[in-house]
Order: sequence, then structure tokens, then C-alpha cells
Amino acid sequence: MQRVLMVEGSGSFSTPQNSPPGQNAEYFSKLHHLLYIFKVYNLFFLLRVWKFNPQQSLDRAQENSAKEKMAQRSYSQYCGLAHALDLVGERWSLLMIRELMTGPKRYKDLLKRLPGIGTNLLAKRLKHLEERGILERRTLPPPASTDAYVLTDLGRALEPVLIGLVQWGYRTLPRPQPGTVHFPGWSVLAMKAVFRADRAEGVDDEYEYRVDDEIFHAQVKNGQLTTSQGSARHPDFVLTTDGNTFLAVVSGTMAMEDAMRQNRLTVTGDAEAFARSTALFDLSALHDQAAGAFPTLDLTGRPAPGPHRLR
Repeated sequence: MQRVLMVEGSGSFSTPQNSPPGQNAEYFSKLHHLLYIFKVYNLFFLLRVWKFNPQQSLDRAQENSAKEKMAQRSYSQYCGLAHALDLVGERWSLLMIRELMTGPKRYKDLLKRLPGIGTNLLAKRLKHLEERGILERRTLPPPASTDAYVLTDLGRALEPVLIGLVQWGYRTLPRPQPGTVHFPGWSVLAMKAVFRADRAEGVDDEYEYRVDDEIFHAQVKNGQLTTSQGSARHPDFVLTTDGNTFLAVVSGTMAMEDAMRQNRLTVTGDAEAFARSTALFDLSALHDQAAGAFPTLDLTGRPAPGPHRLR
């Protein structure tokens, strides 16, 4: 009778059951030798699989360290601008704040109105802004009764900054191209960028705009402008159109009169109020990009009288 000894990865060998002590020692010596070879082979195999390289391992460690620093990166400057960019300077952050300027938004609302951001990046940016006290989560009242994101007072204080950036961006904003994304509701903020406060003294009007399924309104009183999503309480006129026509009129590729003549845009209500609105929201500055004429913005967030011309 023989005992069969199996060594994984090295075949097998046998030894007689009643072998002399010296012969058994020889067989166990062979077994020890085979096990050693097996261990060396496995170690060599693993090192090849892992492509072990001391310099490569060091580079990988440095790369991981850089990624960690990037996740928590800061300009590390004692400067208000640098600190502000630490808070809201990441890509998409200001656009998320733009969306929340018009009211609470659910996660899926933000995802829909920010095409291209992706779920993981949106969640990351929301977490960052929430940790910095710029936005917070709240439960909307019935009938919604769902969680949504809203700006804190610190977040809403960015409004004049956003208006200034809108005015600055309008100076070189190209005409919309095929595939360009535009939501009419963005006008809630954009209207403040083209508002002429110097023409609003003594005006007490309320305007409502219905563009596709979006409704927003503007109220002008004592030279002050407030805009918001939703219907107006007592609108002096209601403007109704579709998204493509609205974008064409706003961007200057179609005249307001042409849109009305083609029945692509209708206005019901006070004709004089509508005429005042076209003077208060001066789109000619937006259309005349070469001249670069825009109302200047003071620190209170209100446009100062008179246009500013970029030289």
C-alpha cells in the first residue's frame, strides 16, 4: 500500500507505507523542496500580475495624494475672491445656485435643468454647498410633501453677483446655435440684468409671461423690480408664446413685432403697460453685442442709471 501525497500545482508522488526511516526522510525532503518551489512560483506570478515596480508604486501613492488634495483643494489665499471661489468656483456650482434663486428645487428638477451634469457630480456639488451653508434641504409643504433644496440667506446673497456675471456674459454671448439649451424660466434672473431702473420711476405694473409650460412674472414698483416663478396676482398684461419663439425674440433673431404678426406671440391686457415693459427691459443692449451697452450694477444689486459701454 502506498500513501499518495498531492502538492497543488506540482503534481503528485507516492511513498511506501512501510518505508525505512531514511527513505521517508528523502521523500519528505522532496516534498519540502516542491513546496518551496511552489511558493516562489506563486510569488513571482503575483508580482507579475500586479506589475510591481517601486517607482510606479511611489507615483501611484503621489497620484492618490494629489486626488485627495484636489477633493479638498483650496487656493489657500487670504483673499475674499479666492475664498469665494473655494466655495462656489467649481464647475456647475453657480448654475445650481441660479436654479435655486427662483425657488426650491427637487433633486430630479436640478438634474433636468442642468443637462450634462450627471447624478454623481450633482450629488457631490450639492453636498459641498450644503456643508458650506449655501443651501439646505427642506420638506416642501403639501401637496408636494417631498424633500427639496433651497438657498440659505448666505446663498441668496449671491444674487447681485450672479446678475453682474449675467450682464458681463451678455457682452460676448453668441447667438443660440442648434442644440443650445435654454429654459424660459432663466429669465427670472436675466430680466434683472437688463432692467432699466432709471426708466421705472412712477411705474406700478405687474407682468405675466407664459412660455410653453413655464410661467413667471415681474413686478415693477417705485423703481424696484421683483421677479418670480408662477402667476402674477393682478397682471397688467399676459404674454403667451412657445419656447422657440421666446428664445428667438430674446436673442434678437426675431423681432417682437414679427412674432406678433405671425401669431407666434400674443399679448392680452393693457397695451400701454406692455409698451412700458419693452422700455424697462432693454433688449437692444443684448442684441447690440458689438457696442457692449449694458446697465452697470452697483453693490446693492440694482442697475445704476445710464448704460455702460465697453470700449
